[in-house]
Amino acid sequence: MFALAVPARERASIATTGRRNTTVNTTTAQPEGMTADGATSEGGADPDGATGEGGADPDGATGEDAAAPDGPESDPAVTVVVVSYFSGDSLRDCLDSVVTQSGIDARAVVVDNGAPEARASGDLAADADSETATICAEYESVAYIESDANDGFGAGINRGFEAAETDHLAALNPDATFDEGALRRLVDALGGDDTGATAGAAFAAPKIVLADDPDRISTVGLHNHVTGISFNQAADLPSDTPVWSAGCDLGGLSGCAFATTASAWRRVGGFDEEMFLYKDDVDLSWACQLLGERIRYVPDAVVAHDYERDLDGFKFEHIERNRLLVLAKYLPASAAVLLLPSLVLTELLTWAMAATLGVEGLLAKLRSYGVLGSGDARNIRWRGARFREHFPEKIGELDATVPWADLRRNGVVPDSPVVEGVGAVVNLVYRANVALYRKS
Repeated sequence: MFALAVPARERASIATTGRRNTTVNTTTAQPEGMTADGATSEGGADPDGATGEGGADPDGATGEDAAAPDGPESDPAVTVVVVSYFSGDSLRDCLDSVVTQSGIDARAVVVDNGAPEARASGDLAADADSETATICAEYESVAYIESDANDGFGAGINRGFEAAETDHLAALNPDATFDEGALRRLVDALGGDDTGATAGAAFAAPKIVLADDPDRISTVGLHNHVTGISFNQAADLPSDTPVWSAGCDLGGLSGCAFATTASAWRRVGGFDEEMFLYKDDVDLSWACQLLGERIRYVPDAVVAHDYERDLDGFKFEHIERNRLLVLAKYLPASAAVLLLPSLVLTELLTWAMAATLGVEGLLAKLRSYGVLGSGDARNIRWRGARFREHFPEKIGELDATVPWADLRRNGVVPDSPVVEGVGAVVNLVYRANVALYRKS
């Protein structure tokens, strides 16, 4: 776990087997404001995030009420939203993997966040179709929405989900593809009755593997630490690792690919658009944890992601900025005081990570603190009130330790006895501090 606005144009229809073409009115598709490292939802609209001051509209329309009930013998209908940011040919591979899924009535909505930038710069004429629009026109079951501005991945997903006319929803990065059958398996894991391992799941998360090495895992959800840091789970492990070959509930999901329902999306408030570029999926995962919304891992639903891990000052600044916003949104003042030892320890660790990037990283870390005095922090603090009331009883759902073994295996930190020893001490402090908080 990075313009000048032009009017969005009405240029798409969703055509699916047995359904009448429905024009998507993109001028009304703008939500009022719904929302780890860069390892999870990269690609697309400089994807992992979005801006905006508005909170999620609890009555926001994601199309659930408009969806016609499926007959007992029909395939379930699902809308897959893809946010494109100059995605090029990878978008074709992505859409091919959606429209060819079997056992499900799949259609897609592509939200184009690159076109408004191209028009503003003069690279794309006001009356010309973008490359993304041209690609979408090749598919009968793909709708196209041009954003008014590049307001990020989260805002794009919100916009696409609002335009959807199905109860089942899914998000997919433009540089990712579903394996055959993956989408139906994700949808089958949602909701349910009062029996079965997946009953009541609000979100379903796939096994995400590396596109260039599908025998290795890219991520299986996220580790979300109580101090806001987050890590890809199971990264670089063999894809057939036994523990990740069985379904389980997760503490966090990757924004690269997931499925949900319109009602669950409304309950959590969607993506918080303040999380521009990074950690939008971390924010969403915290919301799920604090509200008790289950995230179910579906190991036989496989997604291949064209992902490369990298980190520079720009990315680190935004990761840290948004980590602080996550804490501002979800951490009660009393918890911030009682968990101060853990928070200070994490600050020391992130300063150490900044130092590995040299002066660029240190300046980026320093600049990230600027968000604490901004209107962004005040807005997100206000929106987090309904979540914070659940923090005391839900803190146990968040990770109290850092997965040092994973980080050493991935090369994020050196694989040395010194790091192993330091990591053990750090985790001891975290566990003790969280334990004291829970007893208070």
